[in-house]
Amino acid sequence: HCNDLTHTADNSHYDLSSLIGKRLIGKEANEAKYDYVCTVCGNNGEGCGDDQCKDPANDGACQRWKDEYGDRAECLGRFYDTVGQDENTPSESGAVVPLAAGKGVVLWYMNGDPYGYPTVYRKTKITINCDSTTEGSNPSAGYNDGGMYYFTTFSSKYACTGGSVNPGGISGGSVVLIIVSVSLVLYCVIGIIVMKFVKHAEGAEIVPNWALWS
Repeated sequence: HCNDLTHTADNSHYDLSSLIGKRLIGKEANEAKYDYVCTVCGNNGEGCGDDQCKDPANDGACQRWKDEYGDRAECLGRFYDTVGQDENTPSESGAVVPLAAGKGVVLWYMNGDPYGYPTVYRKTKITINCDSTTEGSNPSAGYNDGGMYYFTTFSSKYACTGGSVNPGGISGGSVVLIIVSVSLVLYCVIGIIVMKFVKHAEGAEIVPNWALWS
């Protein structure tokens, strides 16, 4: 679904094809020791954490750090390829949420490692904002106390409406125009050579089909 998303309110359409599988590594501003590793529309495949994401290795978001016990990690959620329409209330099976007005896309990764009592399962909100000037900005990351979720945020032109349609390339119409232009140039050059050296034409008559153009 990441390559075909439409917001039902205003039909903002997104194609994240160029971002699928992109690895994001963000630092928490207030806790620099933490690395947040996420994969856009996919899983890291590292088996991060202790419980939920070990078998199979389907950790879509992971928090990594080092302390006196060595390398540590917690699974912060798994990717589910389901489409939602509310960026603030994901279902337990996660959500890929297109935003209205061409603002971007939100990905919810759910069912990470448990903590606390009663048990709460870690989750991550990845916000990809539309920015037509960048392939992908450096992600920021951290924890939202009020919403009780982890987050990663970055910007990309591919999160603008239609952003991954023919990314970085040229349109079909441009290709046709280039072919026609090159063909016309070759026609003129080859025609002039034939008229000049084979038919020994002089002056304006060396132009192919001069009578037609004059």
